[in-house]
Amino acid sequence: ENTPPSIVSVSIREGAITNEGASVAHLEVTVDDTDWNVRSVTADLSALSLGTITLNDIGLEGDISVHDETFTAEIEYVGVIDGDVSIQIEIADDWTTVSESHDILILNRLPQITSFSYSPNIANRGDSVTVTVEATDGSGVTAIGIDTTQWGGNVTWLSLSDGEWMGSVLVPDTIPSGNQVLPVRLEDGAGGSGSTTKFGTGEELPSLNILNQGPV
Repeated sequence: ENTPPSIVSVSIREGAITNEGASVAHLEVTVDDTDWNVRSVTADLSALSLGTITLNDIGLEGDISVHDETFTAEIEYVGVIDGDVSIQIEIADDWTTVSESHDILILNRLPQITSFSYSPNIANRGDSVTVTVEATDGSGVTAIGIDTTQWGGNVTWLSLSDGEWMGSVLVPDTIPSGNQVLPVRLEDGAGGSGSTTKFGTGEELPSLNILNQGPV
């Protein structure tokens, strides 16, 4: 007599998938099958326009352990949907098929900075410098600001002109001398927001050289 397999858990190993192709995530489905005759585990990702994918338990696509009843598949999502998304998990053994609906979390990727510059890139405390930023996002970039609050300043929101975000930023009186990377706040058309000090490539943004002024 065959005992139908059951789904123990469905999860994303990294906790969530980040949209717009930000990274590769791993869908893991743990099953319980007392007869050890599971033939396939599939996930219908049509809600993400990824079709139906097959998971494995033989050490491929990031599967950590062979034949431990945790089936794995790599997922890279390049679309712009975010939030909880329902997917259909199906397990088939020699005799029967079990299907369940489960939710996975899709995170909204922060807009990606592609260009960043100061003019001038050397300044005294109390000076103003012009900052120019270019960024991209699948949902559209709606706001960019330069954040100096950690040094007693504020967030200076830039203005968009011909594809570039520009504005004049006041250098705080308490910012330390030397090379300082100013955090950038970004918002997109999907309501996502966050702060970064890196380009979309992961490289650190240029620093502003704060001159060491003597006592007044």
